[in-house]
Amino acid sequence: MDAERRELIESTRPLTVGWMNVINAQDYGNYDYTLKPDAGRYECGTYNVPGLLGLKAAVELLMDVGIDAVSKRLYELTSYLAEGVTRKGYRVVSPRDHEQWSGSVAFTTHVHEQKEIFTRLRKEHRIEIALRENRLRCSPHFYNTREQLDRLIEALPSH
Repeated sequence: MDAERRELIESTRPLTVGWMNVINAQDYGNYDYTLKPDAGRYECGTYNVPGLLGLKAAVELLMDVGIDAVSKRLYELTSYLAEGVTRKGYRVVSPRDHEQWSGSVAFTTHVHEQKEIFTRLRKEHRIEIALRENRLRCSPHFYNTREQLDRLIEALPSH
């Protein structure tokens, strides 16, 4: 790190001081609040251990199932959802061919207000989807079932 950058670090104080952003972080009885001389001075608290353990478990699950199997399952579920909402009269705005697709299906209608549909799904049916740019968006994952998607499709107002 050049001198100019190091000077910026010394002149930019962290918002809080905690046990990890001081020079003697592991010396618990030494209450020396001298900040670390590097970017570590901005990391004042304990690492997000529960978050890191959750991430580890999630990655292990994905690796056990297999990335190819997850991808195949996502394509099957999102295709099933796209076909279902299309049959119901909605227009799918997400790309849906074999070359270009995602794990999210965005759809819309000109017959009903998207915000009203979103609110009704949440309040009356306890179905969680997203409302983005006046589009309804559902993002199933490999652990979701067709029955759950059927429940969503059935709860959508017909045209």
